[in-house]
Amino acid sequence: VPHLSGEFLQDLIHNGGLKDFHQETFLENPEEPDTTHAMYNSPTSLYTNRQALEQGEDAAFELSMCADDEVCISITLCHAFGMGSGICSVFSRGATAVLPAVGGIQGCGVPSERAAATLEVLEKEQCTLLFADTHTLKALPDPPHDLPLRGGACKIGSGSTFLEDTRKYSGVSLRTVGKKE
Repeated sequence: VPHLSGEFLQDLIHNGGLKDFHQETFLENPEEPDTTHAMYNSPTSLYTNRQALEQGEDAAFELSMCADDEVCISITLCHAFGMGSGICSVFSRGATAVLPAVGGIQGCGVPSERAAATLEVLEKEQCTLLFADTHTLKALPDPPHDLPLRGGACKIGSGSTFLEDTRKYSGVSLRTVGKKE
């Protein structure tokens, strides 16, 4: 199973990281220094570590994530949803991140390829939560047997708000994530 390393993790560790992260602290102290995590498709729209951590905390809360969860993150980590909502939620709860082997896929990839890798991981690792986008979810075949999947999140468009609408996969409701209208 792939693991994370590099500047993002070092930055989280050296700047207080998730061990000391509390959403309330950030909300009460917006002047605390923050660092840029990435510039997803726009050099004028910076994505900060604070935003990533807040998205993670929000996702963990909305999905009732706990340390026992095996979380399949089928979203590229080059998107805020993959890194912020997916990876940071796992870190905030001490859960296990499971990344489908999608080596060689460029960008978001072909949904059927990502779906095949996702199904393999869901079955092999017995994942309890799933982060997916709408294209992968639509291409995801039904599993041949019951999975321990209990929920997850499906990105349906731009934005990072957990919406009331849901999508179903294998009889399980996945919360939708996008822009509130």
